[in-house]
Amino acid sequence: MDEKRLAGVVLPLFSLRRNNDHGIGDLTALRQWIDWAADAHVGFLQLLPVNALGRDENPSPYSAISSVALEPLYLSLEPWTIPGLEERVFNETGDTLPWEQPSGPNLVDYPKVRFWKMWILRGAWNNFKTKPEYEGIMPKFREWVKEQGSWLEDFVCFQVLCDLFGTEIWWHWPEQDPARAKTIAADYEEEKDFAR
Repeated sequence: MDEKRLAGVVLPLFSLRRNNDHGIGDLTALRQWIDWAADAHVGFLQLLPVNALGRDENPSPYSAISSVALEPLYLSLEPWTIPGLEERVFNETGDTLPWEQPSGPNLVDYPKVRFWKMWILRGAWNNFKTKPEYEGIMPKFREWVKEQGSWLEDFVCFQVLCDLFGTEIWWHWPEQDPARAKTIAADYEEEKDFAR
């Protein structure tokens, strides 16, 4: 066993604020912290969970609705990270000052940031699926979906049903039978594709 002692930093991803983060810490900010840790010879960075969260007003990182899916709030919204995100949208939103962003400079306003980011991501998805310049990478997306198998299909079905029934508390849903619930979700293929 290696007896070398290491120093580390524990941090929640939502607190790693940077310019152009759109109101919450994101994966670009995490990359900056990884670079800092390497330069400072910090042995590890420990994060709070970054899994997909429910739609609660102030979700806890410990109330994830998936053990696999990443929370979309943490995605960096730059054109070079999200296929279909237009440079125009980035330029309109990317230069906002911290107090002009959905949360302001100090606290994360989860409902505002979620609405803001999902609006931008939905626009990027619409571009990705319809514009000819993305036709070349659409097969890679479809292959990724296939590789992810049953966890992804169950997750997107759950997402659609949560939105449809207004809660992620499945025992409050009007439909309790899993097979019937999947049949209901099958009518929302476009929403499922966006969730994928």
